Amino acid sequence: SVLLQRTKPWEGSPDHLFDGFLRRVMYADNTFVSERHHVPHMSMGYWLPDAPIIKWHDKGKILCYRYYAQERKLITDYTDFTTPIFKLPEQTLIHVALRLWWTPSNDLAVDASSRVERRCYLYIAGWYM
Repeated sequence: SVLLQRTKPWEGSPDHLFDGFLRRVMYADNTFVSERHHVPHMSMGYWLPDAPIIKWHDKGKILCYRYYAQERKLITDYTDFTTPIFKLPEQTLIHVALRLWWTPSNDLAVDASSRVERRCYLYIAGWYM
């Protein structure tokens, strides 16, 4: 495809996305970059995953997609106008991006060291089959 001739997609697991700077909170599968850690030099790109991506609903019944391989699991939001499909096969060219900066509530933080930093969460912005 023309897009593959003009871009260099990340290949493999989600650990390869955004210079490997994606993080997640313990026991949560949503992935983000954080001010507290390194920030990648880009906010969108293309990915050729090494496992299928399946349409999913998170605990709040919100539509998302799930990458699941034996060694890694990831749940990510879906934001596009295209009708969601059940399965994106491995090696499907997927457009991924980071949301705008957002700060979770710090109402329960007892001091500065327990405050949650600003984050940009990963989402799927589309795909090319």
